[in-house]
Amino acid sequence: MNIMLLAMSTFPPKMKHCIASYGDDRGEYSYFSQLEPGCKHFIKKLGSEGKKFDKIITLCTSETLTAPNTTKDKDGQEKKQFLECYNNKVNISASSPYEFFKQRIKGFIKNDESAFAYETELGVDVSDFARFTNSQLYTDIQDLFVDVLIEKDEIEITSTIKKVIDIIDKAPGSKKGSINLYLNAQGGARKNIQIVNTVLNMLQSRKYNLAEVSVIEFNNDRNAVRYKMLDATSLYLKNDLATAMNAFLQYGRADMFNDYYKRYKADRHISNAPEDIIVDSINKISDTILLCDIDGFIDGISELRDCITQYDSLPQRDKDPFFALIENDIKQSYKELFNSQDIIADLDVLVKWCLDKKHLQQALTILEAKTPFFVFKYGFIYGKNDNETKQALKDLRESKVIADYKYREPVYFLVNTFCFNMTKRQSDVKKPYCVRKNFEPNSEETQALINECFMLECGKRVKKNETDDQLEICIRFYSDWFSHHEQIYNNDPNSITKAATELKTFVVSYRNICEFRNNTNHSNTKLDYSMLTRKVIGLNNCLTSIKRSAIKNGLGNKAF
Repeated sequence: MNIMLLAMSTFPPKMKHCIASYGDDRGEYSYFSQLEPGCKHFIKKLGSEGKKFDKIITLCTSETLTAPNTTKDKDGQEKKQFLECYNNKVNISASSPYEFFKQRIKGFIKNDESAFAYETELGVDVSDFARFTNSQLYTDIQDLFVDVLIEKDEIEITSTIKKVIDIIDKAPGSKKGSINLYLNAQGGARKNIQIVNTVLNMLQSRKYNLAEVSVIEFNNDRNAVRYKMLDATSLYLKNDLATAMNAFLQYGRADMFNDYYKRYKADRHISNAPEDIIVDSINKISDTILLCDIDGFIDGISELRDCITQYDSLPQRDKDPFFALIENDIKQSYKELFNSQDIIADLDVLVKWCLDKKHLQQALTILEAKTPFFVFKYGFIYGKNDNETKQALKDLRESKVIADYKYREPVYFLVNTFCFNMTKRQSDVKKPYCVRKNFEPNSEETQALINECFMLECGKRVKKNETDDQLEICIRFYSDWFSHHEQIYNNDPNSITKAATELKTFVVSYRNICEFRNNTNHSNTKLDYSMLTRKVIGLNNCLTSIKRSAIKNGLGNKAF
């Protein structure tokens, strides 16, 4: 579907005959209204391809719909409007600016005597001017033109925009494919620019393609009669690039970047652009965000950082000048992630980044999958690490008793199991899990835990004295954790109590996050977005506290 959009201007004080040529199309267009040559060029260009416009939409103020002779000047005399050429004049006072423009374009389309009626009356030789030779494409010219009244009240701009969008949506062919929009940007007032830009933004969701934008080259010679028409499409496409940037930075979508650079390269007749390396990297990150592929996302961050470094080393002359602004925004948006040397060590930073971008599902997935590695790395949890445990995990994985994707690393299995064993389900749906036992340093239950050895058979907790031929994995987190922290804090009761409380908070928070994350994968489960966000923030704050304490006290775990 082909649509032309323009904004009508009022009559100037002096309207003279002018000639314009347009880009590679060296044919000259005869005109009086500055909107004529661009529209004629678009009509002729489409016609040469056997195509036509479905609608020509014109934004009009009440002044552009009013004929001069229906109003009075300051002396109370009827206003008049003339066309001028060779010192000859033609009175057009009975036509409004819009009616005059429409009459001229209709004549061009029909290619009959009306096409150059005023030129002939003024004595202009019209033999060399461009003509339209595909009139048969337009069977009903009257239905081609649509005017949209712009209200003076600023609030009514919304109404105007809605009318334009409705016209496009209801136009013939609107359901058959993309919208090819041709914009004559020559006329209209400042308010019209706001309307046009908003329409362009709203069309993003309607397979919209900005086909071409025309303007008249500025000439400060008031006596000039010959002008050049310019293709300003690339300037307006920057709006698409800005929209693409926002879609990627805010929502992780990269499809608009693809569309923009396909057009960018096509307009310049090139198959490759320097920006391709960054666009490709952005595409990979976008895919990993949409798929919640956490490992892919972490790798993608590193790749994007390297691609930007590579792009910055390329010659400036080959680059898209506008992309520098986009690149700076990407650098700023990913700054903390780019600065991280170990993204697992900065897991809390990554989760906060996801929350800032409203990627709650991604934040949940990251916390569930990567928290065990984080807390083990900082020595917050210590577990048994020997060949027996590793071999048992390997056997479980190879026999497919436990899922390979979850238990590829012993750390995940050990920390995850510890948190599961330390918690129990409760009735409160907003807090499904709580601590299983009284987890205070000097309590009898804690002492019992220290002396107890949990056995795990195929993921199930069994008694210590079960037969030895069953597959068993020993988890001694309790004793390991207390003995380690007693060494760090030199038996300081207050510090041990604080650490124990922090551990209790952690195991409950992590267990709940695992539960919530599992529930997000089931569409029949009712979830509370605000509640989930609070839980994610709560666990992430816990991770930040763990990291801060570990750095302060020199904690660290190199067991795995």
